[in-house]
Amino acid sequence: MPSNHEIISKQREGIQAIYRYQIALIDLNSVNLSVNQERLTDIFHFDKFTFYDTLKSSQPTGSFLCDLTGITPIHPEDISEKSSYHRVYFDIEIATLKRSGS
Repeated sequence: MPSNHEIISKQREGIQAIYRYQIALIDLNSVNLSVNQERLTDIFHFDKFTFYDTLKSSQPTGSFLCDLTGITPIHPEDISEKSSYHRVYFDIEIATLKRSGS
């Protein structure tokens, strides 16, 4: 999904970057979908995610929060597509501040 970069200080000393992702959940039935959707919604709202900078080390280098901006249920276009019945997409945003020279 598209990302945004916005200059937030004079002479481009700081830029806010917002990265957007879409994460799919596909489940076996509507009950499992409902339960797992609620679990993932809570995780995206409340949990911190560990950040790994794999270019430097395999050790964790920090953590970040994400914003859940939307939940979109997807219904199959064709009724015969049984594997597409129980799908939902989570729209996630991760905002970060980039500073000049870092």
